[in-house]
Amino acid sequence: MEEDNETPSSSTLKSASKERKYVQKFKTSWLEHPDFKTWLKKSDKGEPKAYCKICDCDLEHLNLSSDLKSLKQIDVTKTEIHLNNDHIYVGMEAHAILEDLKTKAPIEEVNKFYASCREFYVEIVLQIQKRFDLNEKLFDILKYVDPKIARNLEKQSVKDVFDKFNFLTTKCNMQKADNEWRNQALIDLKHFGVESEEELKNMPADIYWNKVLSMKDYHGNFIYENLEVVISVLLAVPSSNTEVERLFSILKNVKTDKRNRLSNETLNGLFHTKFGMQANNCSILEPNSAMISAAKYYKSNDSASKSSV
Repeated sequence: MEEDNETPSSSTLKSASKERKYVQKFKTSWLEHPDFKTWLKKSDKGEPKAYCKICDCDLEHLNLSSDLKSLKQIDVTKTEIHLNNDHIYVGMEAHAILEDLKTKAPIEEVNKFYASCREFYVEIVLQIQKRFDLNEKLFDILKYVDPKIARNLEKQSVKDVFDKFNFLTTKCNMQKADNEWRNQALIDLKHFGVESEEELKNMPADIYWNKVLSMKDYHGNFIYENLEVVISVLLAVPSSNTEVERLFSILKNVKTDKRNRLSNETLNGLFHTKFGMQANNCSILEPNSAMISAAKYYKSNDSASKSSV
């Protein structure tokens, strides 16, 4: 399908945006849902809102930036907010095995396994809170790629993206990109091969933008060439877990079956030593007197233990 560059009026855009707005009201049935009842309750401030007992705040609707800020405030070390064993996800196969073990193995052993899983999840959240600035504006800017946000024009302008990524002004025209952003919200559903707005809004972001950015006018020129630069930058923000996978690979070499009782502190020290040895400045390390004394102490103890045997 081809589309011209005619710019729709602001009144048309506003009315289209208002027609598509949807608000999810609180449902009493949520209070009985096993995934919600331990932390969710109805807010005292109005019917559309829910209240999170863990975050101690009202939830009007899902909001990426506010949810991330709430995550930063949660103290996951508080045992009173931890889920019980039945609600800890361990995978389908592990769950089936554990259900079978409940009738064969002591319940203490099963609970010990769940406790280890819980500690793992707690550590994950602690590391996220420690390593990421969850107030970073980038999290809010990434909403632009969401088809729901784009079709509803919940972001009226792409100015925020240009403010965050200043180099964009040298790559495309900001005003034209802004016009194209508003135009894409009015593309006919037939171009996407769907029959409803709801189906379109649930379309994966990469597929949605591929269909939008591939559109050409009657002269064969790309209609959204400026917007393409903006969206390409947002879609290129790294989200790979390659570094994490690399660390797990190293961990397997350090924490083997014969060394499965190593504590987190010991593992952390071994990791720092390993990466420190790879550093360029490790060759010029000059040990101080305390390090030398510690080395002599451990060496003498090791010799004494061998001689006693």
